[in-house]
Amino acid sequence: MVHISGTPYRFVALEDQNKSLEDQNVRHGKRIQELEVALQDLGREYQTLQIVTTRQTERKWEKDKEAMNCNSCNVKFSVSVRKVCGNK
Repeated sequence: MVHISGTPYRFVALEDQNKSLEDQNVRHGKRIQELEVALQDLGREYQTLQIVTTRQTERKWEKDKEAMNCNSCNVKFSVSVRKVCGNK
């Protein structure tokens, strides 16, 4: 804090300091809003990754005897046709 003798000078100095603090407050408020948006984006991305992970871990390989048709396009498997549409 700047010490200036005399009340009018001190008042002006305090007004300047107040203005500076208000400007900082505005900048911090904007930064908080930016960070909140980023946090929401990360939350959505995390949810998407959780869904993908769950789907991948729940997949089970079907036994050849049980897999008669492709689950995606329903083409019948044969001795020569084991992979049809390439979907994973």
